[in-house]
Amino acid sequence: MKRKLLCLLISVTVLMLSGCTSLSEIKKLDGDTIVSDCAKEVAELINQRDTDGLIAKFCTYTQENCELEAEINEMYERFDGKIVSYDDYIPVGGGYSMRDGKIKRRSYSPTLRNVRFENMNDSFEIYISMEDIDTEYPEREGIWQIFIRKVDDEGHVSSDDQFVIGVSCIDDNK
Repeated sequence: MKRKLLCLLISVTVLMLSGCTSLSEIKKLDGDTIVSDCAKEVAELINQRDTDGLIAKFCTYTQENCELEAEINEMYERFDGKIVSYDDYIPVGGGYSMRDGKIKRRSYSPTLRNVRFENMNDSFEIYISMEDIDTEYPEREGIWQIFIRKVDDEGHVSSDDQFVIGVSCIDDNK
């Protein structure tokens, strides 16, 4: 009986160990935490008016191809005051591509809804386009773009009243 139990225990242990991944790989696979943390951190950086911290969240590609400091400073002028409230983030979109059983590229679009600034009466949403994995173009890992868009009383986004920081898309034919 002991021998059967020992064999079963060894078999289960071998099966479990063969499927183990490193802690960093586990973290990379937890997309919900990644987008939640990113959305909340962007809101905190805006509140702190931490231009350097916000720039650091953007991918190298966007940092090198945009005037982020000027765009962020313009955002501070346009959206007066701190963010006083927002609904928790929602994952609006995203996707991934795999090759040989491994994730090669993964993107997200976390969005903070019903964002209120202290000196403004309107409601906004903060929509973030980002990647956390891009094995072919690692300079694309991070935020590409942040939209701040006015939302009406029914929750519809205004296409006329939006502010954009960063690049609108990444050229896949680089």
